Amino acid sequence: MKTLLLAVAVSTLAWAAPADAQDCRTNFGGVYTFAHSGIKPDGAFFSSLVSFGFRTDGTFDVVGVINKRGTGPFLVDAKGGHWRWVEIGDQCDLVVDRQDFLGRVSFDGRFISFVTTDDEQLAGVAIRDAP
Repeated sequence: MKTLLLAVAVSTLAWAAPADAQDCRTNFGGVYTFAHSGIKPDGAFFSSLVSFGFRTDGTFDVVGVINKRGTGPFLVDAKGGHWRWVEIGDQCDLVVDRQDFLGRVSFDGRFISFVTTDDEQLAGVAIRDAP
């Protein structure tokens, strides 16, 4: 199952057209609404709708709701997370807080496709709320 989810997630990342990294970086930032789903390490399915507020200083805040099967919904309100750019080919990729949470930013900075490669398997797309 993990291999299948990872394959789907990688194909999700592939939608971002190749782009000049500087344009991605120049256009990146702001509040992105992120819908995603996946499987927690305990095997429970979860989905969420959260907003990431990415700042150019490499920090972000996140607020939203996570729905986990068996425990119901719970609120997320975390301040001061960290992100950084990573170089993977000529794409704009960022890592959020940990090495295995990867996002690929679209050329115009409006979309981020996220995937994890650890035991918390998730994939989804974030859309910037406003330019």
